[in-house]
Amino acid sequence: MNTILNCEQHLFGSVREGLDRSHGPGFQTIAATPGVAAGPDLTVLVEVAFYALPRDLAVDPAPAREYALPLPSGRWAVGRSWPCGVDFLGRAGNYRAHHLVLDLPSLLAVGSPFELLAAYPPLDHPLGLDSVDLQPLRCRLPGVPREPDLTALRRDWWPRLIEVALDSAARPLLLIGPDDLLRPALSLIWEVAARFAEPVAFCTHAYNSAHLAHHFGIWAANQRTWAPRLSGLQEIDLLRPGDDTGTASPLARWIEATLSAAGWPALRAGAASLAAARRGAWVPQQVESPALLDLLEAAAPGALAAGLARQPDLIPAYLAARPQPGRLASSLLAAQPAPRLLADLPASSADAVATALAATARPRDWRRWVRASASEACWQQTPALRELAGSCEPWWRRWRRRNEPLPAPDDSSGPVV
Repeated sequence: MNTILNCEQHLFGSVREGLDRSHGPGFQTIAATPGVAAGPDLTVLVEVAFYALPRDLAVDPAPAREYALPLPSGRWAVGRSWPCGVDFLGRAGNYRAHHLVLDLPSLLAVGSPFELLAAYPPLDHPLGLDSVDLQPLRCRLPGVPREPDLTALRRDWWPRLIEVALDSAARPLLLIGPDDLLRPALSLIWEVAARFAEPVAFCTHAYNSAHLAHHFGIWAANQRTWAPRLSGLQEIDLLRPGDDTGTASPLARWIEATLSAAGWPALRAGAASLAAARRGAWVPQQVESPALLDLLEAAAPGALAAGLARQPDLIPAYLAARPQPGRLASSLLAAQPAPRLLADLPASSADAVATALAATARPRDWRRWVRASASEACWQQTPALRELAGSCEPWWRRWRRRNEPLPAPDDSSGPVV
C-alpha cells in the first residue's frame, strides 16, 4: 500500500519575470503553490534557496545543496538548490531551488528528507519564460518508510551521531565526508532526533552561507572548504576513526543497541511506544524489551500500569519480564481501585499480581488490597490471592465483620510472609 502525501511547492531562480511581476528580472520566486505563495514561509524559502560555489571547485558536475528545515507555519521544507549554468542574460552563476513543503508527521511517514528528495528529481524551468503554474504535488511513496542504509557508515561513529541527534548542545555540527557517508549519517541524525527529541534542520554543501546559520543545526560537506565559516562549529570527519567509548544516556544506548540488533522497524516501533506513553495513550501489543520498559517508566511514570490495565492478558508476561515485578504490581494497584482491577483481570493475571506483591514483602500493599476489595469472593479466585488474604487475616476478619473500609494499619507491626 502506498502513502500519498500532499506537498506545497516553491521554485526559485533567475528569470526575466517571476511570480511577482513587479519584481523585475533577476533571482526571485518563479512559481509557488497557493499554500506558500505569500507570508513568512515564502520569505524563509527565498532566503534558504541561496547557492554558491568555491572559486577553486574542480568537481564536475557541481554538487547540489540539499536541506530540510522548519518553517514559521510549523510545516517543514525539504529542498534542493543546484547550479544551472547561465541565466537568461548569459550571466554565469545561475541556480535553481525547488522546495516541497509538508507537515512533520507526513515527512516521518516517508522516513527521512532524503527519501523524499530521491523520489523527486530537480524540477527545472525553461530559461527566460514567464512564471509557471505550480500545483500542489501528490507524492506517491511506499507505505512503509525505507530504512536508511547504514552499512557504509563506520560503526564507531554511531554513538556520537546519536548523541548529536538527542542533544541540541552538541550543535552546530559539521560533518565532513563523501556523499555516500553524509547521507546515511544525516538520515540517522535526523530520524533519531525527530522521533525521540526535536527534529533538527540540516544543510549540505553550504559554502559561503554563514548568513543562514540561524536556520540549520547540522552542516555537511565533502570538504572543509565547502562549509560555512561559523564560530563554535564542532566537526566530525566520517573518514576517521570514531569515538566508541559509549553514549551517555539510557535512551541513546537503547537506540544504538536496537539499531544494531533489530534495525529500523524496531526503533520506529519503540519511538511510537514512547510517544504514546508521554501522551498517556500507550497500549501494549507485545512484551517490549526490558530496556524499553525502563525508558517507558522513566519518560511517563504510571504509563506502564495504565497501558497494562487496558490489556490485562499481558500482565503476567510483563511481570515476568521486570526485574522488580512487585513495583509494577504496586503501580497497577495505584492505577485503579483493587475491586475493579480484580473484577477485570483474568484469573492468571490476578494470581500473577498477587504473587508479585507477596515477593515484595510489603504488608502495606497487601492491606491496601484487603481494605479495597469489594467482597470475599474477590480473594478466592486464585491460590495466591487466598494466601495473601490469609496473611492479612486480622484485618480481613475485621473487614468482613464490619463491612467497612479499614483505617490505615501500622505497617511496622504487620505480618511478614
